[in-house]
Amino acid sequence: MEPGSGRLIARRVQEILPDLEGLCFITVVEKALQLAQVVASELAIEYIAVAYNRIKPHMEASLRP
Repeated sequence: MEPGSGRLIARRVQEILPDLEGLCFITVVEKALQLAQVVASELAIEYIAVAYNRIKPHMEASLRP
């Protein structure tokens, strides 16, 4: 099975940045959030910062699963 885009990006990040200590991903909600989540998961990165252009009810922290 071919690895997905997220895994390929994670491998490339590891090649360029072998020390990921203190690294935080920054992404936008539209289109890139799922990809960033996969890459962060593959790299065991704990934090992702998400840029919102406006507050939407389903994005409120208290309403997230």
